[in-house]
Amino acid sequence: MTGRFVREPSTVTQVNQQIKALIGSDPFLNHVYVTGEISKITDRNTLYFTIKDDTSVLNCIMWPSAAKKMPYRLEVGMKVILRGYMDVYVKGGSYSLIVEQAVPEGTGEIYIRLKKLEEKLREEGLFDEKYKRPIPKFAAKIGIVTSPTGQAVLDIVTTAKKRNPYVEIFLAPAVVQGERAAASIAEGISRLDALNPDVIIVGRGGGSSEDLWAFNEEEVAWAIFNSQTPVISAVGHTGDVSIADSVADMHVITPTEAAVAAVTELSEFDGLLAGYMDSLSNRMRDVTAEKKTQLSMRRLKLQTLSPQHLADSFRKRLAAYPEKLYSSMKAVSVRDRSRTETMRGELRYRMQAELSGARTRIKQSAGTLQGLSPLRVLAGGYAYVEKDKTKGGAERISGVHQLEKGDALKLYFHDGRADAVIRGTDDTVFAQEQRKS
Repeated sequence: MTGRFVREPSTVTQVNQQIKALIGSDPFLNHVYVTGEISKITDRNTLYFTIKDDTSVLNCIMWPSAAKKMPYRLEVGMKVILRGYMDVYVKGGSYSLIVEQAVPEGTGEIYIRLKKLEEKLREEGLFDEKYKRPIPKFAAKIGIVTSPTGQAVLDIVTTAKKRNPYVEIFLAPAVVQGERAAASIAEGISRLDALNPDVIIVGRGGGSSEDLWAFNEEEVAWAIFNSQTPVISAVGHTGDVSIADSVADMHVITPTEAAVAAVTELSEFDGLLAGYMDSLSNRMRDVTAEKKTQLSMRRLKLQTLSPQHLADSFRKRLAAYPEKLYSSMKAVSVRDRSRTETMRGELRYRMQAELSGARTRIKQSAGTLQGLSPLRVLAGGYAYVEKDKTKGGAERISGVHQLEKGDALKLYFHDGRADAVIRGTDDTVFAQEQRKS
């Protein structure tokens, strides 16, 4: 076909925008109520999921503002009734249902009540991990709360006895379905808890959501939480997790798994006992070796403290003293000899220095004495005068006032002596000179 278009073509964006405008103006598509089964879901802040019926699928989007208001969680396989409006994603050319509200089909009110109860119990702390108690490794007494005629009790007892035929089992028969079920289960837990078993198993052998509803009741949750005995929940439903599962200390799928978790095989006792025996044997061997070592050390210590050992020790020490003394004296002798030689050298040096100093001082004194010698004065033209005394002896004359006429004198010169007699004296010879001075 050839030829020109009657009008200019629209862009893809223009077409998608027109479709968006048409959908937005349609009263039916602006207030859609649709039912279907969730086939796939992407759980983020914004929920993207698909609902389907036998022949068709519909893409759905729930924005965070609407998702936060839901009291329950959307899951694959859930049949729901959705309320919202249709919208077109212009860029991608796709349309989706914008979901404002989602309610499970058929059980909407019950489902909402369940989610509200879960939230309430979560806020009260019943689901907190800090309250979970460990299941005993070697339980000897097992309590069971279930129907006495169902498959569950048979599976638990058979599995438990097969693993350990000596285990004690206490059954608290309970109604596990119907209006009286929750009270019956809670009462059975309380009765068994009073018997102080090692662990309690609560559950049944599966069924529909309606059949298992008793395990979602608040009364059962508080009975499990308040139990002083650790509780294993085995409701037997692989799809949902019941409130009993969330509160219990351990959650398993089937009653058989609960028996396996609660009862340890007898062979493990044998292995454990063998391990204990090996450990005890090793410990005894270690203790024996340690005690032998301590005994040997104490024996050695006693030997070192015995009189004989002390005497031998002193004898050896005394025998070594002469050699030590000789060595010490020899060392002292060598040291003193060296010191003597050093002192002798120092003394010789000091004596020589003193002798040289003395010689110098003698020479200086001799010169001084020579300078002061009377003979040297007399050699200068002087004489030493003495006067004979009548009674013997001599008088040294130092002035003319000691002389009289007729006195006999002895005159000493540097080279001899002469005798003289005083003929007269004159004490005025130097008086005129002294007055002048």
